[in-house]
Order: sequence, then structure tokens, then C-alpha cells
Amino acid sequence: MKKYVFILIAMYNMLYGQNNKDSDVLQKSFIYSPGKEGAVVFRKAIVIKDDISKAELNIFADSYYSLYINGKYVINGPSRFDPSRPEYDTKNVNQFLKKGKNQIAVLVYSGISSGMRMKHDAGLTLLLRGKGFNLVTDTSWKCSGKTRFKTPWSLWNGLKETIDASSENGDCLNPGYDDSKWEYAVSVNGSKWGKLHTRILPFLAEREIKSWKKLMYPAISDTFKITFDKNYLVNVEMLLEAEQ
Repeated sequence: MKKYVFILIAMYNMLYGQNNKDSDVLQKSFIYSPGKEGAVVFRKAIVIKDDISKAELNIFADSYYSLYINGKYVINGPSRFDPSRPEYDTKNVNQFLKKGKNQIAVLVYSGISSGMRMKHDAGLTLLLRGKGFNLVTDTSWKCSGKTRFKTPWSLWNGLKETIDASSENGDCLNPGYDDSKWEYAVSVNGSKWGKLHTRILPFLAEREIKSWKKLMYPAISDTFKITFDKNYLVNVEMLLEAEQ
């Protein structure tokens, strides 16, 4: 019996110790944009020399983030939290990475005050590691608060996004985008959030909804309405074509 207790304690210490190390790294790696805009996109390229065997991502942002790797949506968060106990997300991202150059892009909305989130300081912290590579947020990351993503409106049940594609030359979430004229991120004092904790709640299930029909509208219409047949918590992705 003592042997089994010892093994369980050793496993607990090993896992808890790793979580503490991750939390410490994240705590020291907070960044944001110099302009403190309410909607900021951060970008960073990383070159991976070996085949991907394991890649774990830890990430937290205040108030909301959406992560893209090589142009593909990965995850959004964080979980609802009180600023006195922020929780970071952990996810295996093997399938999104490749040997060679990879592009990480994170959209961050800050300053949100609603029934789901409390307004706090703006910040992003990220830790990505695997065999032969390690990436953290620092002042070498590029960022811009002048993309198609505008400062969101705070609603009681969440937020309302405003997106103006005409204000951006290309897609800043994609690998081929030219961010050479963007600013460098600045360091933020991670102690403003207190100790970071691992996420307690499981991630919400996400799936693509394909049951509704393709919508067509006259060219003169500048508004439209989409009605779903059930209650969904949705992230809407639309492809719009229009004359310039």
C-alpha cells in the first residue's frame, strides 16, 4: 500500500510541478500593443527543424483571444474568469504545425465588461513547446491595432464584433501576410493578474454547421439576416463578394 501511495504522490508532484513551471513562464511573458487598442492582432513565425511528435500550447489573454496557426483556426478563450483567478488554456496542437516555417497569429479583444467577463488590464501570454522548439510571447512579436478587427462592443451576454475588411490589405491571420510595417509588442507586468491557474472547465464542443442553405442576396442589399433552426453558440465565418 505504501508503494502505491508513494507512486501517486510522485505523479501528482510531477504534474503539479510542471503546471507551476508553465504558470511561471506565462506570468513573465505578458505582452500587448504600444497603442493599447481594444482589438489587436499579434503575429510570430517559428521554424521547426524536426518532424512534429508533440506540441503543447498554453495561452491566456484578457479579455478574449482567437488563435490561428498557419492560417487555420485552432481555439478561442479563455474560460470565464474573475480577474483575481485567471485561468489559461492548454491544448495539443500537433495537427496544426509542420516541419519548417510556421506562422502563429492571435486576435485579442480587451477591455470587455459584461455578464461573462470583468473589465481588466489588456494582455496576452503564450507558451508553445515541443521536441526541439520553444516559443513564448515577448517583444519580438509583431502586432497591430489597425486591422479589419475593430474594438468590440461589450454586451451583457458577451461581445459584438465589428469587422471592416476594406481597412486591411490582405488577411493578417494568414502566413503570407506582410507585417513588416507593424509595431513590436511591449512587455506587460504579469503580476497585475496574480497567479495564473490551469483551466478547470472543459472546452466547449465545436463543430461546423452545414444544415442551413447557401444564402444569396441582391447586390443592392447592405443588410441581411440569418436564422438558425436551433439554439447555437456560434462563430460565423462568411465569404462575401462585392464590387469595389
